[in-house]
Amino acid sequence: MSISTEKQAHITLPTGMKGILFDFDDTMYAWEEVIRHWATAFTRKHNISDDHAIVDHIVDLLVTVDYHGSTPRIELFRFLQQEYPAFDTALEDLQQHYQEELLSSMIARPDAGAYPLLHALHANHIPFGIITNGDASWQRRKVEAYGIHKLTPHIFVSGAFGAHKPAPSIFQAAAKALELPPEEILFVGDHPIYDIWGAHRVGMHTAWIDRFYPWPRHLPRSIAEITVHSLAELCKLFEVE
Repeated sequence: MSISTEKQAHITLPTGMKGILFDFDDTMYAWEEVIRHWATAFTRKHNISDDHAIVDHIVDLLVTVDYHGSTPRIELFRFLQQEYPAFDTALEDLQQHYQEELLSSMIARPDAGAYPLLHALHANHIPFGIITNGDASWQRRKVEAYGIHKLTPHIFVSGAFGAHKPAPSIFQAAAKALELPPEEILFVGDHPIYDIWGAHRVGMHTAWIDRFYPWPRHLPRSIAEITVHSLAELCKLFEVE
C-alpha cells in the first residue's frame, strides 16, 4: 500500500520533540489482528473444513498456538496436522508460502493510525525512522511492504546493523542519522525493555504502545512518558489531521 503525500497534513508534537523513531513489529500493526487475518485466509485457502464453526475453531487454535509469533512456524503447522490429519499438505510447502501470506495480512491490517501519522511527519518535514530487531532481509521486506522506505531512508534493522535493541548503539546511530540529539527524539514502541527502556537510557522521550507485553515490575513505570494502545490514539494526541 502506498502512502499519499500530496495533501498537507497537520501534526503537533509535544514540546521539545523534533523527530520520531518507531519500532516496527506490533507497532505499525497489531500482531493479534494480523495473525488472525492470516489464519482465516490460510484456513479458507486450504479448505480444511466447510463447517463455519470448525473454521472459527481452527483460526482460534492457530492464534492461540502462535503465542504472539513465538512458536516456530514448522511447529505451528505440525500441530495443525496432528489435530486435523486430513490436512496433509507438505510442511515445506506451507513454510515456503508463509512469508508472502503473512505480508499480505500485514498490508491488509495496519494500525489505523500508521499511514496518517507517517504521512503527517513526511509532509511536515519532521525527521523519522524505524529501528527493528530481526533478520535483515525479512524485516526489510516488511518495512518496504508498508512503503516506509519511500518516506525515510532511516531504517535500522538489527540483523544488518550488528546490534539489537535495547543496545544503546543502535538508538544512538539512528539519532545521528536524524541529525538530532536523543533528548529531542520520541521513540514509539510496544516492548517495555527493548523499546522503552532502551530508548530511555540513551536520553530519548518514550511512547509505549501497550498491546501485548505486560509492564515489568522491576522497571519504573515513569520511563514511559506517553502510554497509548495504538498509533491511532497517538494520532489523536498529536492532533493529526
